[in-house]
Amino acid sequence: MMKSLIKVFAIVGLVITTSALSFAKVPTNSLNRANVSVVLDAYVNSSVYGQSEFVQEFISEDFVQRFQTGNKQASVKKSAYIKHLKSLTGVKYNCKTAVELMEEANGFSIAKVTLTFNDFIRTDYVQLTTDAGGWKVREVNSVFQNK
Repeated sequence: MMKSLIKVFAIVGLVITTSALSFAKVPTNSLNRANVSVVLDAYVNSSVYGQSEFVQEFISEDFVQRFQTGNKQASVKKSAYIKHLKSLTGVKYNCKTAVELMEEANGFSIAKVTLTFNDFIRTDYVQLTTDAGGWKVREVNSVFQNK
């Protein structure tokens, strides 16, 4: 009887431990193995909704953002872009957001992110590439249009 009782308690303990571990929060501090949609969502969350938690993980080393401003195209490199996003932590743009994954093939993807504000529309053409570190945002070209 005692051996059966010990086995029952051991099994119950094992089930409780396994259940507790399965419900434990898995750290989500890495986008290393994320698919392109998750990385694109992280880009939108950081650039539109002020959630800059993973920004250094999904921006490639050779990142550049270009803003089409008339005949001149201003550009921003990785360090300045990350600094800007971190300064906007918690700031949410007052706009409607639409995301369209236009192409995904062989480690390359391009997406169109449209931000519709009251007076203008900003369209970000986001180029993503993959390497040993996973999917990264490599280039963003932003175009502005008055409504």
